[in-house]
Amino acid sequence: MKRLLKTIIGYIIQFLEFIENRNKNVYCEKFIDEQLLNVSVKTDTGFEPASEISKTKPFDVYEVIFTDGSKFECADNHKFYKSNMDEILCKDLEPGDSLQSDNLNKIVKKVVHHNYKFCMYDLSIESKNHRYYTSGILSHNTISSSIYLAWYILFNYDKTAFLCGNIEKTAVDILGKVVDVIKNVPFFMKPGVIKGSSLEWKFDNGCRLMGAATTKRAGIGFTIHCLYLDEFAHVDKGIIDEFFDNIYPTVSSLPDSKIIVTSTPNGMNRFYHIYDAATKGINQFTPFRIDWWQVPDWDKERQQWVLRGDDWMKKQIAQLGNGDEELGKERFGAQFGNSFLSTGNLLLGPNALKKISESKEVFVHKPLPVFEDYDIPEYSEFVWKQDFDVENVKNTDEIFLFSIDLAEGNGGDNTVINIFKVRIMDREDWENITVPNSVYDYVGLEQVGVFAHNRIHLQQFTKMLYILLHDVFNTENTKVVLEWNAFGGEVYNGLSHVFGDRNDFDSSCVLKFKRSIDGMKYEHGLRLTHDTKLIYCHNAKKNIGSGRMILHEEKTIGEFNIFGRVKSSYAAITDHDDMAMTCVNANSFFDNRDFAWIADLVLERNPEVASELTGMINVSDDNVYGGFGDIYKQTTAIPNNMDWRRL
Repeated sequence: MKRLLKTIIGYIIQFLEFIENRNKNVYCEKFIDEQLLNVSVKTDTGFEPASEISKTKPFDVYEVIFTDGSKFECADNHKFYKSNMDEILCKDLEPGDSLQSDNLNKIVKKVVHHNYKFCMYDLSIESKNHRYYTSGILSHNTISSSIYLAWYILFNYDKTAFLCGNIEKTAVDILGKVVDVIKNVPFFMKPGVIKGSSLEWKFDNGCRLMGAATTKRAGIGFTIHCLYLDEFAHVDKGIIDEFFDNIYPTVSSLPDSKIIVTSTPNGMNRFYHIYDAATKGINQFTPFRIDWWQVPDWDKERQQWVLRGDDWMKKQIAQLGNGDEELGKERFGAQFGNSFLSTGNLLLGPNALKKISESKEVFVHKPLPVFEDYDIPEYSEFVWKQDFDVENVKNTDEIFLFSIDLAEGNGGDNTVINIFKVRIMDREDWENITVPNSVYDYVGLEQVGVFAHNRIHLQQFTKMLYILLHDVFNTENTKVVLEWNAFGGEVYNGLSHVFGDRNDFDSSCVLKFKRSIDGMKYEHGLRLTHDTKLIYCHNAKKNIGSGRMILHEEKTIGEFNIFGRVKSSYAAITDHDDMAMTCVNANSFFDNRDFAWIADLVLERNPEVASELTGMINVSDDNVYGGFGDIYKQTTAIPNNMDWRRL
């Protein structure tokens, strides 16, 4: 009796909606009405803003009944997420399927297909994944990814657009969205439809829209002008390479063809290699990347869009890790981090990666006549921070650190010089030094120049380094961390003999280190051992995350995105890590015995800031170098001509 009554009510609602919508085109258009919203809805990533609700034409009503007695009504193509986050349409649900919910997963008992139709409502969610909870069940909404393909079909003639999803259901869903976009444009823009099916549409402008699951042979035999590969990184690893190798010639043979590849990262597969080559300018793809901190959230209280910040990240890590911070960080990196590796394996965590990505700048080459005079064409690979005045740096009193990693010059690893300015940390980062020992802890490094070359010979490099130290920079204000690998001794000795009798090399500019942790003797150059490398990697992680070391150059930052745990040490998981390692080695500067007096000089030139820093920390004379903290406790302004080394 209850079921009969429900059916009668269903037909009554269907009739009333028919009367209400009789003047609307419910046969051609999916959406017949829309309303702007200013609300937030619950999602699996927290509350997200909903910008619009759209009323659809009537669809067959499906009722999903769960084992806990709850029910859910929707259309046949309503998208759910199974417990493993695989997408599944309502019409494909089977008894026993486990669906994601906002509490415990729900188990499907049965699905009932009713004979009446209702208008449905579709939310537009302003989030990266477009998922949201409806009646506690995780659902999905996506349409924007289809706009480009719709434009391509509408504004071209005799073109074929071919899209591949990692599974056929995804291809059907995306193709359906493209068709929905086309149906909703003004009448005068709509092409005539010759053929329409779930995986192929033909239009009277000669264009064709096709979809297929990603298989080894998908798309072979067709003339494809625009290829769209969705979630390419998640194609089965057994076919991803063969599929791309087979379909790429089909598209690239046409002069005006286009290929669009989108995906969330999923390890170092073919998608990674395509994207990595694009970032290096090796292939013809243009790389685009959207990180979680670039996505705004709607702030209901302030009534404005606000970029996600550290608080948002911490909440997600806590939610994803269920109290396990490391597990939360790993899952956060997989879901939001755009990392091809698990962030649990990377040296830098999500916060540090965010920090260096936000500080990224375009470095440029700045010609210097002195290198032309001495015939050093390799200097053309030197790039500088755009606002760094390298032409006049010799005349400043600023202090610089060179971190050098040497290679043989046979086309393999790069020989790298990473140049840092020694400076006081930005005020906004002071709070990141949670337990300071002295004001010296607020003296850090900022990247201003980078040189990387894999073909420069050691003799030529030694010559370039000498000119850089003596003719471009002021040797008295420059220190060098020279990695003492197989080539360190050759370069160090060569610096004393460049230009013969005109040589003025002062060996004191090359910092001295103990050759082992328990060693007693200090010698020129930094010799890395397994233990010291781990220490400097740990320090780099801490200092980059706190803002004590600021990185700007794009390739350097790119290397840290693949620099992670390899067995019992750290290295690039793939490709080179020469730039990253010079940054790691530069952290040895903070533990070097020369750092104290260098930090004194930096603080001497900024007495007011130094005094303010001293007021922030409460340390005894035993915890600071040379009684420095006690001096600042007694005065608020220090004369600029005072020599700290005599205190």
